[in-house]
Amino acid sequence: MHDTLLLFGATGDLAARQLFPALLHLLRDRLLPADFHIVGVARHAYDDAAFRAWLGERLSAAGEDGDGAAIADLLQPKLETRDTDPQNFASLVDRVAIHAGRPQVYATQMECVGGQSLAPRIAEPEGLDARRAAMGLEPYPAQFERRKQLCRKTQARATRQ
Repeated sequence: MHDTLLLFGATGDLAARQLFPALLHLLRDRLLPADFHIVGVARHAYDDAAFRAWLGERLSAAGEDGDGAAIADLLQPKLETRDTDPQNFASLVDRVAIHAGRPQVYATQMECVGGQSLAPRIAEPEGLDARRAAMGLEPYPAQFERRKQLCRKTQARATRQ
């Protein structure tokens, strides 16, 4: 059995509406090989994290709400063996939490409003930096300061235009 799917048009309408939801169902039912990979080629240039975020939005739009949690559960063993990127995993866990209306675990997702970075709701804030360090993320205060600067720059650019 082949363990890699080469997908041309990975950001296309057909992939978003049909192929990825079908693959998600196969993944949830554990019908894909343990070492299954998708190599996607598309017109839009996304890095891995941006593509995962795009895909999560499309799966939600296709009525697959809550499946981010299922994907996170399936990725947990791969995280422990380092077969998945811990930083991407932390971002996925936080996006699922936001979607479910819960506080973030790793505080990877922040919002800029009017040039200001809004601090996210954080689950168990006292252990945040230890959880972030375990995922290879920088300490939260450093990330928050960097994000504040980015928000100000983005706002300044928007006002100039």
